[in-house]
Amino acid sequence: MDRVAWCANDYLVRSSTAFALCLALGAAGACGGAQPRSVPIDLGQGPLALEGFAPCSDAASSGVDLSSDEPLVVIVHGCFSSGAQFRAMSQLFELNEQRTICFNYDDRHSLRSVGRTLRRGLDTIRRRAPSREITVLGHSQGGLVSRVALSEVEGADDEGGDLHLVTVSSPFSGIAAAEHCGFIWLHIVSFGITPGICQAITGHKWTEIHPSARLWNEPRPLHPMVTSHVQILTDEEGTCRRLDDEGECAEDDLVFSLREQRNEELESDERHRSRVLGVGHAAVTGSNGTVPRALVEALHEEGVLERPGPEQQLAFERLLQRIF
Repeated sequence: MDRVAWCANDYLVRSSTAFALCLALGAAGACGGAQPRSVPIDLGQGPLALEGFAPCSDAASSGVDLSSDEPLVVIVHGCFSSGAQFRAMSQLFELNEQRTICFNYDDRHSLRSVGRTLRRGLDTIRRRAPSREITVLGHSQGGLVSRVALSEVEGADDEGGDLHLVTVSSPFSGIAAAEHCGFIWLHIVSFGITPGICQAITGHKWTEIHPSARLWNEPRPLHPMVTSHVQILTDEEGTCRRLDDEGECAEDDLVFSLREQRNEELESDERHRSRVLGVGHAAVTGSNGTVPRALVEALHEEGVLERPGPEQQLAFERLLQRIF
């Protein structure tokens, strides 16, 4: 991945030269977060406002009708993204009679702050529809936000339920490129310049994303209401996001290593299960225009996405080709 793209995707850099470049871009607002989008949600008892919740589309909408009792999938985007970029993935779930809604947030805000907002929305949905099956699917930083919302953040609804967590390509051991942001000695010898640079690049989450962050070194367990956590890890080494005119890789699709994604504390939970896919960071969700076959197959095998029957297979294949 080239250095400007790395910064634009809000990930810290691996060298002092790129570090300075990211500072300049950050000061210019090039790494700024997207403003959250919200629309009224109707769960069968009239419209209500849920901060950040909106259709997985950029089309104008006056509201979303979620009054049916069909399973609900809440999709949480990653850095420098939005729910609208998961429109195609949303259509796959809708085809299976699983309703979808996307949670939008400013990716420069604190993970804990965003997690509280997501948790409040989920608590409201569960109070309005206590027997409804809910799956929270988070990609990249969205997986971190989702894990925080379903563990550390205290919510109003502490009862059990049918709630599942799926995370994809999320750095649960912290971002290696942000390691220097966790060095207290460096903060001191730089007379406070390092923390200022870290915050300028990543925003208020800078203390939560480096490998030394307590959030991932001493993670709180998932809430009892969560029945399962499926972690999809991506082996991104050697992957390519974009080819040049000669067919050579112009931009790789490596953002997080497997080491950054693994976390023994999280994996020790009996509700946790994981699988590794050999696919790039953007390609895994189809964000680069490719069909996310590996992820779709994994979701089928994990029971998150219902596998089409033999008579539906051809129609399903045509749908994949059409929407991606």
